[in-house]
Amino acid sequence: MPRASADPVDDQSEVLDWIPNKRVLRAPRHLRDFQRDWFANLRDAMFDNRELQGYLPVTSDLWKIAGAHRRDFWDANKSEVMAAFEFRRLAGYGEVMYFPALLEVIAEQRKLLRQKKSRSPGGGNVGRKVGSAFLSQSEFDFEVQNKTRAKPPKSAKLAEREEKERRDGLKRATKMGVRDYSKHPLEDWEKSA
Repeated sequence: MPRASADPVDDQSEVLDWIPNKRVLRAPRHLRDFQRDWFANLRDAMFDNRELQGYLPVTSDLWKIAGAHRRDFWDANKSEVMAAFEFRRLAGYGEVMYFPALLEVIAEQRKLLRQKKSRSPGGGNVGRKVGSAFLSQSEFDFEVQNKTRAKPPKSAKLAEREEKERRDGLKRATKMGVRDYSKHPLEDWEKSA
C-alpha cells in the first residue's frame, strides 16, 4: 500500500495540472513496447482523473483507455501490465486501480504546493520564488511584460557601425554573386536576372 491517506477522497482538494517526470513513474522494463504504451496511458489516465486523481475505476473499457486496438489482443497481453498496478475498493467508487509511485509523487507535489502557499505573501498566491519572496502570477506576468517591451534606441555610433558592417557584407555578397533579397523585391530581382 502506498503512503496515501486512509480516504484518498479527502486529499483531492488540490488537483495538480502537472507533475515532474520522475524515473519511478516509468513503465517496468520487462514490458514489451506496446505494453509500455498501455502502462503509460493507464498511468496518465489516473493522473488526469479530476474526480479522484491518482486512481482509475476498473471498468470493462480499460483496454480502450490503455490504447489497445482490439479487445482480444488486450485480453491476451494485459496480465503483465495490470500486475504493475495495485487495486482496492473505495466507498462510492467501487474497485479502483492505482500506481503507488504515482500516488507518492502526487502527495509530494501537493505538500510542496501547500508549503509554497503558506510561505507566500498574501497566503494563496503561489508564484515564482525570488530571493526570500514569491511573485504571484500577476506580478510574474507584469515582470515578463516588462522584459518584452521594446529595447531602448541604439546609440548613434552603434547604429553607424552596424550599418557599415551590413554594407560591407553586401559588398562581399555581391562580389560572390549573391543578391540582397531584402533590398530587392522578387519582381525587381526577376527583371534584373
